[in-house]
Order: sequence, then C-alpha cells, then structure tokens
Amino acid sequence: MSQAQHPGFPGDDDGHDAAPGSGGDGPHGRDGRAAGASGSGTSGSGPGVGSEAGEQFGAGMPFETATAGSVLADALGRTRVSLGGLSDDALAGFLGGCQKIAAWAGGMLLEGIAEYAGRRPDDRTARRAACSAAEAKKARAALAAGEPVDPPPYDEFTPDELMPVLRLSKGGAGRQVELALALRYRLRATLAATLTGQIDPVRARIIAEATADLTPAQAAKVEAEVLPDAGRQTYIALGISLGKAVLEVDPEAAIRRRKKAEKRARVERWREYDGTGALAGRNLPPDDTLAADQALTALALELRDAGLDGPLDYLRATALIDRIIGRDSRPEDSRPEDSRPEDSRPEDSRPEDTPRGEDDPEEDWDDRDEWPARDQYLLDEQDNAARDAAPDHDEVASDGPDGDGQDGDAQDGDGPDHGGSDGNGPKSGGGRDGGGSGGTRPPSRPGGRGGGGGKRRGRKKRIAARINLTLAVKTLLDLGDTPGDAGPFGPLDPAAARDFARTAAAHPGTRWCLTLTDEHGRAVAHGCARGPRPWAGLSPRDGPGARDGPQGSSAGPSPDPNELIRQFLNRLGITPDPIAVTYCDHRDAEPGYTPSRKLRHKIHARTPTCSYWGCRRPAQQCDDDHTIAWDSGGLSCECNIAPLCRRHHRMKQREGWTLTQPQPGIMIWQAPSRRRFVTTPARYAS
Repeated sequence: MSQAQHPGFPGDDDGHDAAPGSGGDGPHGRDGRAAGASGSGTSGSGPGVGSEAGEQFGAGMPFETATAGSVLADALGRTRVSLGGLSDDALAGFLGGCQKIAAWAGGMLLEGIAEYAGRRPDDRTARRAACSAAEAKKARAALAAGEPVDPPPYDEFTPDELMPVLRLSKGGAGRQVELALALRYRLRATLAATLTGQIDPVRARIIAEATADLTPAQAAKVEAEVLPDAGRQTYIALGISLGKAVLEVDPEAAIRRRKKAEKRARVERWREYDGTGALAGRNLPPDDTLAADQALTALALELRDAGLDGPLDYLRATALIDRIIGRDSRPEDSRPEDSRPEDSRPEDSRPEDTPRGEDDPEEDWDDRDEWPARDQYLLDEQDNAARDAAPDHDEVASDGPDGDGQDGDAQDGDGPDHGGSDGNGPKSGGGRDGGGSGGTRPPSRPGGRGGGGGKRRGRKKRIAARINLTLAVKTLLDLGDTPGDAGPFGPLDPAAARDFARTAAAHPGTRWCLTLTDEHGRAVAHGCARGPRPWAGLSPRDGPGARDGPQGSSAGPSPDPNELIRQFLNRLGITPDPIAVTYCDHRDAEPGYTPSRKLRHKIHARTPTCSYWGCRRPAQQCDDDHTIAWDSGGLSCECNIAPLCRRHHRMKQREGWTLTQPQPGIMIWQAPSRRRFVTTPARYAS
C-alpha cells in the first residue's frame, strides 16, 4: 500500500440519463439516443451491435463527445462485443467512454453514501441529537438556496455499518463517507462534474482534501478556479493547481493545514503484496523529513564504502532499519574488532541445510547494470529538492520522491519511478558524472556479480512474538513448505515464516503456543508452553529449547521427520486442548466473568482478530466480549466469548445493533438497516 492515498473511490448519481440538449441538436436526439444509434436499446440487439456503430466513438463522433449516462453505458456495452473490429481511433474513444462511465458510477455511489450518512444522525445523547437536527436543517436550507455549507454530523458507526456493504476497511469506509458529504454539501460543482464524467472520483477526492481546511465559500472559489481544467490534468498537476488556488484564496490556509497535519504524525506498518513489509513515517515536519532523507543517503553511502553490496535504494532501507533496531550491517571485516559479534562464524561454517539465497540477498542481484543510473537519479533528485526547499536554512536535505505532496501518486508518469520508462527517470547506463546538479557520484562497489560483495553477519534481530505466528510444524523444522501466518500482518512464505520464528525466539517475551488445524485449516486444538523457549541452535532443525545432543550433525542417516516433530513437541512440553468447532459441551466453561489465560488463548487461536467484518485488530488487543451478557446468564465459555475491539464492542451495545453466536466463532451481526453480516473463525493454511 506504498499505500496510494487517492485510490479510485466510486461516486454518486444525479439521475443523468442523457446529455444536455433538446430535439435533434447535439449528440443526442429528443429520445436521448445518440445520433446514428437506433433499435430498442437492449444490450446485444439492434444495429448498434458491431464495428460500424462502434466507429461512432471516433474523434468528434457522437459517442466520443457524449456525456456520461445510461445511453453511453448502453452503447459501450453493445460495442464491447466487437472491439476487434474497431479502428485505433474508435478504440481510443471507447476507452474514454469507459472512463466517463466509471466516473459516473463512482459519482452515483458517493451520492448514495451521502444519503445513507444523512439517515444516521449523531444522536448518542439528547443534546447531540438536538445539535445534529439543527445542523441538518441549516444544511438543507443552504442547499435549497444553492449555497455551499459544512455537512451536518453523522453517527460515528456509519462507516462501520458500510464496511461490509462497500467491502472496505473502517478507514476506507470513513474516507468514503467524508468525501461523499463534502461533495454533497461543500463541492456541488465537483459532484456534478463527476456525474457527467468530466472528472473521476480520484480527482474529486484530491479537490476535497485540498479544500478541507477552507470555509465553504472559500472552497467554492477554489473549486471554480480549478474545475474547468481538472479533467485534463494529471493527479499531480491538479494538486499543484489546487495549492496555488488555495494560497490565492487564503494564504494562511496552507500553514494551518500543515500544522494540523503535523499533529497527526505517525509511523505506519503494513504488508506489501509481495510478502515484504513496509514502514513509513507520515505527516512529519518538512525540515525533519528532508534532513532524515539526506541522512539516510549518507548512511547508505557509508555502508557501500564499508563493502556492503546493493543499489542505493536498498542500502538506504538497510540503513533505516539499522538505526531503528541498533543493528550493524557493515561486513564484519570492515568493522572495528570490538564491534564484531562474539558468535560470528566464517563463511564455510554455514549449516549445510541453509540455502545460500536465504541469508545472502546479494546473491540474487540481477539488475546491476541499472544501478548507476538509478543511484544518480536519486542523488540528483535530492540535490534538486535541496535547492528548492528553504533556501534560507543552513542545512537542507532532499525531498521525498513525490515533492508535490500527492502521496506517491506517480502512476500517471509525472513522478519518478526509478525505472525511467516514462522518459522522466534515468535510462539504463545513464547518469551524469559527478551529478550535473552537484550530486555525489556513487562510489565504486567492492566486488561485482559473483565477486563476493560484502555480507552481513551477526544481525542480532529480536522481536517479541506478541502476535500469533502460526505455521506448520513441518515448515518450522524445514521439513515442508506450507505457508505461515503472522496474524494481522498476513501470510508468510515458508522461509520467511522460519526466519520470523527464529527471530522471535531470541526475545525473552516470546511464548510458544501450538495450534492444531483440521484438513480445512480450522483450529481444532491449542496449547502453550510454560515460560520462554529460546532458539538453541543455528539450523532450523535444532528447534527451540535445550539441546539433547548432536542432532544437528550431518553424520549418519537422515532422521525420520515424524521423530523430529515428536522431539520438537516434547521440548516445548505442550499438551494441546480441543477447541470447540461446531458443538460446545461447555467443558471449559468458567464461573467468573474474566476468562482464564487458557480459555482466552483457545478463543484467540480460533478467532485471531476482532469478530466484526473486515476489522483486523489483533485479538490480544481486543475485549473478550460475552455475546450474551454475563450478568444476563451468558457463560464464560468458548461458545459465548469472542474478541471485539473496543470500538466494535461499543457498537454492539448501540441501539439497532444485535449480535448472536449460534456456533462457536460464528458471529451474526444485524445492523440498524436490518442487513445481516456473518463472520467465521480463521482458516489457516492446511
């Protein structure tokens, strides 16, 4: 997710079925059909089917200039079956029409969301209900007079109610609601432009976010300034235009917006789709961001001077993690003697069963020829930013890769992509000697492909496995390749799961638990070891706990996998306890309100996150909620307890919401709309 901040959020509808115009003038006739189109309008019927009608999407032709609506959508649907017969010109017009319809559909969605939120006033208390009613009345009057106005407040759980409907997270649904209300009350012209296909919901969001700190009247002025060209601009160009317009309307707005955003400074972590992790600082002060960015480059160049192999981007990422966790990634032979790890080993002491690629990422480099151009481009970008940013400062640093503030929206080709494919980035083998803008040329690398570039040793990573790392025992012992699971972080490939387990074992706060699953991946038994079990060996097959002898030796026949598993489990000392799946006999029911650690672990193994739809809050950070209240006779048992984050625990108790648990872990939610949403226990890799 890098996380794009302007995803394609769908929109809202005003009932636009045909483009403006009357009679036979313009692209539409009196019946709303495009000129040259005839027939009943049913998809797949009439002369509209075929390449001849499809040519109506050519430049300047009726469908190419048509406004978004049901007529254009019908024409696109009828033309789709004969795309192969279209000319390039008509096909380009077809693509433009599809974009218009996508914007139209997005606009309709947003308008529907705004209507839904309007039906959920903020009525938690009588005072709030009165204020909400007064604000809603004021907003309706302003809309009737054609004036922009701030939207009235809505119930805090409206985004949560829409999560399963829109298939979005709570944050995503909340942003949709905010955008929908902004367009409905503050930016009516932007909404109309979305419904006619002039701009898409992404551009509508950019406009809404840029004007969020302005008064409704000021926002309308900015909107009028940028909207005529918004549909012809890239996202980044639109953002720049908005920045200029906001400064013209309210010069202090930019300062207020920046100071407000800096109070939301945070570090975010997420899983990339390729299985790697991401860590990002957000809403940081600009001067700190520039200084930190330049410092990372300096540290990366130091790592390169010390002999560590890799492109500058890779070395910068390595330097970042080094500084945060206190690791030293310099090759051992370049470190001072007193900083080398005591347990460092020569290269030939690597366990025979450890593949070279797992510990030595530099062994897999396949793009060395591209490094000089990419490195030089990064350095030049830093120098350009240093010249443009705060010239009165004694010390400046580089800007981020997207200096326009559009949160990494480089997909349209305006931002660097480090690949040079759009003509703006570096070309392979390019780069200016010494950096034409004063940059530092990357130093030469010690060792090339196959030349034994510097390798890291003694990284000494330690993490506390307070999330439930779940992986097959055979995977853990390197006897199989079933993927692992790191709770909210997501799935792990087998090698990453083993690395995760060995790293977690180095932390004294880690506890080992065993969850058994059936053939469907459902948790059916769970148990935990008492106290920490440090990883004793360097090979995955050594397992946690004290060594019983030279089992890691390569001498003699290979041990039986089942015997290795038995010995591993014996070392843990775990006796798994059954988990109720379809039927509960209440054998683990407890008399008190607070469940014991044993009961809580079994429930969390079954349901490792909050039980509301789409919520990824880890169960360890949730309330252990009694579905039937304990003071109403509900049992403290597997069949009546489920993890709920504090927010959704409160939501469950709000009027209009009901929750039942007909089977252990099967949660049936009913929203105020009377719609039902079902969540089920986790399914692990089987």
